[in-house]
Amino acid sequence: MTVRKQGQFSARDRELLGLEPGATWIPKDPIDLILPYMEKEPNEEETDLEARRKVAAQVVDAYGDIIRRCEEIEEEISVQAKDVTIPLSPDTHYSVQVACERVFGIPAEEVTEITFEMYKAVVQAMAEVSDPGTLTL
Repeated sequence: MTVRKQGQFSARDRELLGLEPGATWIPKDPIDLILPYMEKEPNEEETDLEARRKVAAQVVDAYGDIIRRCEEIEEEISVQAKDVTIPLSPDTHYSVQVACERVFGIPAEEVTEITFEMYKAVVQAMAEVSDPGTLTL
């Protein structure tokens, strides 16, 4: 699913992310990702500089591990949620249908559901729009 490139998302466009599908699975507890990197007992024989260097190296290594784990979790979520859809009703979700028209170029009256792929596309596009490193003048 491709999102039309635009400078920003309106408040109504953000409604695409606010609907709840009533998911049947629960993501893993974030504490499980952090526990392996919690500080252990300090080593009294290390100098302060050595301890800081060791911690800095651990942070760099842990950061890479966290990124890899997040990518794995993202893939797991994508597999589990690939068939999740949120049905839309013109009576109650017309503004969401209009947002889909603006964002995806699909006529509002033809949008009958939000798919997980649509949701991911909106999240990715919003992240790109909000990333200061991607702005061009």
